[in-house]
Amino acid sequence: MSKSLKYSITGIVGIVLLAFVVLTFSLDYIVQSGIESTGSKMLKTEVTVENVSISLFSGSGTIEGLRVRNPEGFDSDYAMVMQRFEITMDVGTLLADTLVINRILIDEPALSVIQKVPENNLRMLMKNMEQSSEEESSSSGGLVIELLLVRNGRVSVTPNVGGEQAAVVNMGDIELENLGKSGNTSAFGVIRQITSRIINEALNSALSGQIEGLKNKAKDAVKDLFNQ
Repeated sequence: MSKSLKYSITGIVGIVLLAFVVLTFSLDYIVQSGIESTGSKMLKTEVTVENVSISLFSGSGTIEGLRVRNPEGFDSDYAMVMQRFEITMDVGTLLADTLVINRILIDEPALSVIQKVPENNLRMLMKNMEQSSEEESSSSGGLVIELLLVRNGRVSVTPNVGGEQAAVVNMGDIELENLGKSGNTSAFGVIRQITSRIINEALNSALSGQIEGLKNKAKDAVKDLFNQ
């Protein structure tokens, strides 16, 4: 094999490797910027992601450090923190009109409920979603999520702005299938559906925890009464 041919082959391999690296970083950047941009517009507050790493070969990867800042007027920094979740997507649909995600697993999300009469921070985020323009919703491409799992969530409850945290309760697990498969829901709509479900589950868990706490306090009060 001549030297010129060897150099040519080496050059081609180098170009292919460089292209692969560029495509990998581009995919990670596209996913990260997409989450931050869409989330911030939808919730009308800052949404940030620390890191995205997805394989172009398998479509599997992780998203780390997703944070949703509290709406204006609430002291605590973040309403939601998802330190890490796993994702598997169909890489063949990356350039298609509809992106297909096979599976998302969100483990140990942390949500904060802060009451500010007459609203709380999570309900304010829900209102912001409802106010998001239909133009943004209709202009986004399609998105299908075949399976979404949310497990081991925790919800901190603060009864008033600036007050001390009253309790931390477990959040119920969530399992959703075939989101966006009807074909009538945009990517914006699918993300809004997921966010609404997570927020509602957090609020229900917080309410149940507060009721249980009141029951326990009532029981203790009765015991103290009879022990006097």
